[in-house]
Amino acid sequence: MEATLLTLGVILILVGLIGQVKAKEIEVGTKNTLVRIILGLIGVVFVIIALKVPFQDLLASPTTPTVPTPTPTEFVPTMTSTSPTTAEFVQQPTYTGDCNNRPTGSICIKYSDGYTWLVYDSLINWTDGGFWSGKKIEVANCYQAEYLHAIGTSFVKKVPKD
Repeated sequence: MEATLLTLGVILILVGLIGQVKAKEIEVGTKNTLVRIILGLIGVVFVIIALKVPFQDLLASPTTPTVPTPTPTEFVPTMTSTSPTTAEFVQQPTYTGDCNNRPTGSICIKYSDGYTWLVYDSLINWTDGGFWSGKKIEVANCYQAEYLHAIGTSFVKKVPKD
Protein backbone atom coordinates (compact mmCIF):
# COMPACT_ATOMS: atom_id res chain seq x y z
CA MET A 1 0.00 0.00 0.00
CA GLU A 2 2.88 2.39 0.79
CA ALA A 3 4.33 1.91 -2.68
CA THR A 4 0.96 2.68 -4.29
CA LEU A 5 0.51 5.82 -2.17
CA LEU A 6 4.06 6.91 -2.92
CA THR A 7 3.62 6.39 -6.67
CA LEU A 8 0.27 8.16 -6.75
CA GLY A 9 1.66 10.97 -4.60
CA VAL A 10 4.62 11.52 -6.94
CA ILE A 11 2.33 11.52 -10.00
CA LEU A 12 0.02 14.09 -8.36
CA ILE A 13 2.98 16.28 -7.38
CA LEU A 14 4.25 16.16 -10.96
CA VAL A 15 0.81 17.07 -12.29
CA GLY A 16 0.77 19.98 -9.86
CA LEU A 17 4.21 21.16 -10.97
CA ILE A 18 4.18 20.64 -14.73
CA GLY A 19 0.49 20.18 -15.52
CA GLN A 20 0.69 16.82 -17.29
CA VAL A 21 2.26 13.40 -16.74
CA LYS A 22 2.46 10.56 -19.26
CA ALA A 23 3.46 7.12 -17.98
CA LYS A 24 3.02 4.19 -20.38
CA GLU A 25 -0.70 4.16 -21.24
CA ILE A 26 -1.68 6.59 -18.47
CA GLU A 27 -1.95 10.30 -19.12
CA VAL A 28 -2.93 12.67 -16.30
CA GLY A 29 -3.02 16.43 -16.46
CA THR A 30 -4.85 19.73 -16.37
CA LYS A 31 -4.18 23.34 -17.31
CA ASN A 32 -6.33 24.71 -14.46
CA THR A 33 -3.94 26.31 -11.95
CA LEU A 34 -6.19 25.82 -8.92
CA VAL A 35 -6.72 22.13 -9.74
CA ARG A 36 -2.95 21.70 -10.22
CA ILE A 37 -2.26 23.22 -6.81
CA ILE A 38 -4.86 21.00 -5.13
CA LEU A 39 -3.55 17.86 -6.89
CA GLY A 40 0.02 18.75 -5.92
CA LEU A 41 -0.95 19.18 -2.27
CA ILE A 42 -2.85 15.89 -2.28
CA GLY A 43 0.27 14.31 -3.76
CA VAL A 44 2.40 15.69 -0.94
CA VAL A 45 -0.04 14.27 1.62
CA PHE A 46 0.10 10.84 -0.06
CA VAL A 47 3.92 10.87 -0.05
CA ILE A 48 3.97 11.86 3.63
CA ILE A 49 1.57 9.05 4.50
CA ALA A 50 3.57 6.54 2.43
CA LEU A 51 6.84 7.55 4.08
CA LYS A 52 5.20 7.73 7.52
CA VAL A 53 6.72 11.13 8.28
CA PRO A 54 5.15 12.62 11.42
CA PHE A 55 3.35 15.85 10.51
CA GLN A 56 4.93 17.71 13.44
CA ASP A 57 8.40 17.02 11.97
CA LEU A 58 7.42 18.85 8.80
CA LEU A 59 6.37 21.96 10.73
CA ALA A 60 9.39 22.13 13.04
CA SER A 61 12.04 24.75 12.44
CA PRO A 62 15.66 23.59 12.03
CA THR A 63 16.55 25.11 15.41
CA THR A 64 13.84 23.16 17.21
CA PRO A 65 14.57 19.45 16.84
CA THR A 66 11.54 17.23 17.19
CA VAL A 67 12.79 13.81 18.09
CA PRO A 68 10.27 11.10 18.87
CA THR A 69 10.45 10.21 22.52
CA PRO A 70 11.21 6.52 22.90
CA THR A 71 8.99 4.30 24.96
CA PRO A 72 10.45 1.59 27.19
CA THR A 73 9.77 -1.04 24.53
CA GLU A 74 11.88 0.89 22.00
CA PHE A 75 15.15 0.30 23.86
CA VAL A 76 17.19 -2.20 21.88
CA PRO A 77 20.69 -2.89 23.17
CA THR A 78 23.21 -2.82 20.34
CA MET A 79 26.54 -2.97 22.15
CA THR A 80 28.14 -3.70 25.50
CA SER A 81 30.67 -1.34 26.99
CA THR A 82 32.77 -1.36 30.13
CA SER A 83 31.05 -0.67 33.41
CA PRO A 84 31.24 2.97 34.57
CA THR A 85 32.65 3.87 37.99
CA THR A 86 30.63 5.40 40.83
CA ALA A 87 32.50 8.74 40.63
CA GLU A 88 31.27 9.32 37.09
CA PHE A 89 27.56 9.33 38.01
CA VAL A 90 25.54 12.04 39.75
CA GLN A 91 22.14 11.75 41.35
CA GLN A 92 19.52 13.81 39.51
CA PRO A 93 15.74 13.68 39.93
CA THR A 94 13.63 12.67 36.94
CA TYR A 95 12.19 15.51 34.84
CA THR A 96 8.62 16.15 36.03
CA GLY A 97 7.63 18.79 33.48
CA ASP A 98 5.39 18.31 30.46
CA CYS A 99 7.39 16.67 27.66
CA ASN A 100 4.75 17.78 25.14
CA ASN A 101 5.35 21.42 26.11
CA ARG A 102 9.09 21.43 26.75
CA PRO A 103 11.55 24.33 26.23
CA THR A 104 12.55 25.15 22.65
CA GLY A 105 15.44 23.00 21.42
CA SER A 106 15.06 20.37 24.13
CA ILE A 107 13.99 16.73 24.07
CA CYS A 108 12.79 14.34 26.74
CA ILE A 109 14.81 11.16 26.92
CA LYS A 110 12.65 8.44 28.48
CA TYR A 111 14.37 5.34 29.81
CA SER A 112 12.80 1.90 30.24
CA ASP A 113 12.23 2.40 33.99
CA GLY A 114 10.25 5.62 33.38
CA TYR A 115 13.10 7.97 34.28
CA THR A 116 12.98 11.13 32.10
CA TRP A 117 15.93 13.40 31.36
CA LEU A 118 15.38 16.77 29.67
CA VAL A 119 18.36 17.65 27.45
CA TYR A 120 19.19 20.11 24.67
CA ASP A 121 20.23 17.63 21.99
CA SER A 122 18.77 15.23 19.39
CA LEU A 123 18.52 11.47 19.84
CA ILE A 124 20.38 9.23 17.38
CA ASN A 125 19.88 5.78 18.92
CA TRP A 126 20.03 3.67 22.08
CA THR A 127 22.90 1.46 23.24
CA ASP A 128 23.58 -0.82 26.19
CA GLY A 129 26.07 0.68 28.63
CA GLY A 130 26.87 -2.42 30.67
CA PHE A 131 26.30 -2.48 34.43
CA TRP A 132 27.08 -0.26 37.42
CA SER A 133 26.57 -1.47 41.01
CA GLY A 134 24.45 -4.30 39.65
CA LYS A 135 22.20 -1.90 37.73
CA LYS A 136 21.82 -1.97 33.96
CA ILE A 137 22.98 1.19 32.16
CA GLU A 138 20.95 2.46 29.18
CA VAL A 139 22.65 4.98 26.92
CA ALA A 140 20.83 7.57 24.83
CA ASN A 141 23.30 8.33 22.05
CA CYS A 142 22.76 11.93 20.89
CA TYR A 143 24.66 14.35 18.66
CA GLN A 144 26.33 16.39 21.39
CA ALA A 145 26.70 13.76 24.12
CA GLU A 146 25.80 10.31 25.39
CA TYR A 147 23.30 10.31 28.26
CA LEU A 148 23.72 7.33 30.62
CA HIS A 149 21.16 6.28 33.21
CA ALA A 150 21.39 3.49 35.79
CA ILE A 151 18.03 1.74 35.54
CA GLY A 152 16.02 1.72 38.76
CA THR A 153 17.92 4.70 40.22
CA SER A 154 18.17 8.46 39.74
CA PHE A 155 21.87 8.26 38.81
CA VAL A 156 22.88 9.73 35.45
CA LYS A 157 26.01 10.67 33.56
CA LYS A 158 26.53 12.98 30.58
CA VAL A 159 29.49 12.11 28.34
CA PRO A 160 30.13 15.00 25.92
CA LYS A 161 31.34 14.12 22.43
CA ASP A 162 34.57 15.71 21.22
